[in-house]
Amino acid sequence: DLLAVMVPLLEGLQRVHEAGMLHRDIKPSNILVRRSDERPVLIDFGAAKQMAAERSKSLAPFTEGYAALEQVGEGKLGSWTDLYAVGAVMWRIVAGGNPPWGPPNPVKVERRANAAMRGEADPMPSARKLGARRFSAGVLDAIDRCLKLNEKERISGCRELLRVAEAVPVSGTRTNAPMHCTTCGTPLEEAAKFCSGCGAPVPVGEAAALPESGTFDFTGGSLGLFLRGFVIGSVVGFAQGFSGGLFASSNNVLFSLGLGMVFAALLAIPIPWIVCWNARWLVSKVYLSNGTALTFTGTPRSAAIIAVLHGVFCFASMHYKNDAGWDRTLAGLVVGWVGLRWLLNHIQFGKGSFRFEGSVWIYIGWWLLIYLSILTIVGWAWVLAVFSHWAARNIRHAEGTLRFVGKGHQILWRVLVSILFCLPVVTIPWANKWVYRWYIQQFEWRRSNVPAPAVSYQ
Repeated sequence: DLLAVMVPLLEGLQRVHEAGMLHRDIKPSNILVRRSDERPVLIDFGAAKQMAAERSKSLAPFTEGYAALEQVGEGKLGSWTDLYAVGAVMWRIVAGGNPPWGPPNPVKVERRANAAMRGEADPMPSARKLGARRFSAGVLDAIDRCLKLNEKERISGCRELLRVAEAVPVSGTRTNAPMHCTTCGTPLEEAAKFCSGCGAPVPVGEAAALPESGTFDFTGGSLGLFLRGFVIGSVVGFAQGFSGGLFASSNNVLFSLGLGMVFAALLAIPIPWIVCWNARWLVSKVYLSNGTALTFTGTPRSAAIIAVLHGVFCFASMHYKNDAGWDRTLAGLVVGWVGLRWLLNHIQFGKGSFRFEGSVWIYIGWWLLIYLSILTIVGWAWVLAVFSHWAARNIRHAEGTLRFVGKGHQILWRVLVSILFCLPVVTIPWANKWVYRWYIQQFEWRRSNVPAPAVSYQ
């Protein structure tokens, strides 16, 4: 939690300022978490200076990206100078970044000043833009004020920034916080404030109240979505094809069966990690229209059932040969149904998680109907729309319901346009995201006490 880290830091910095001192080199590497109480501590006061000599430009060290304009050029030093660095640290937290890639560093103040003199846009994105869906608007605005080039426009001191933090309700407990780290999936101890696996802060307090209604949106990148789909498809396809090829290429049935079972098991081992890696990224990129985020809580251990079923699927594809492929189709649909239930059960939304209660037989029947409707050339789009409506009605949540409002003709023309857009090959990731994002946007959330209008599938 951003405030859980910064509030104790600001309280300590306030005491430094009240003593008539400036730190002048606040940056992430100068902030340590004390092991005894897990509170952040500001270290390295080698560049500290008394405010009485604030106009002096001594050769004290500073760090690019965290130094205010008055530190590298002309201007009066004061508490606002340290507040610029605090804002840069908070900006870096808001900017985010997924392991193993860290968050970006703030832009050098000289580069920002040069862009302002030329009348160009600020090369450093605002915190309000970067964290609009994940952090309080008041906190984001305060960060942007701390990062103003003109010291007179900045938040003047720690007290003012602390007042902004106090306006955001934060509880000291984790009663409804996720029991697995939302960054790396490591199980969390009951009273932990930081993840033991990756060091990320653990969300605290009550989950925010969910809105009465809203639509979902997907904000992930085109290449990220495409590459993850490619990895999943490659692993599954290779496992099935390789296992089946072993059986087909050998005259010794017992030998090929045994060897195929070994390779099917080996290829299934990495699947839980790959599935969680993919699901964690996809879920983290979906938000409700008011900015409420979804959180993935699944772990590779919980995904083991998918790996086991996939291994059985590979063996079945190898052993039972069916020219029509119906055995593989049915097995794949069962794995898909189990995977859907597992995924929804591990998506935290508000104070609860989703769950899928659709029957496996109805699920298989819908997909077989979709496959058969492909023979009509265009009818599959309407069948897919009705299936999506059925699936949404069977996704349960303690606080509300989901509805799918997309229509058959909307699905049809978007898929046809995306196929044409894929012809140059290099445009496939963007066409894929265009259709995927639209599909996600057709799911509406409504609280249980809000009536839903009728839906047409024409």
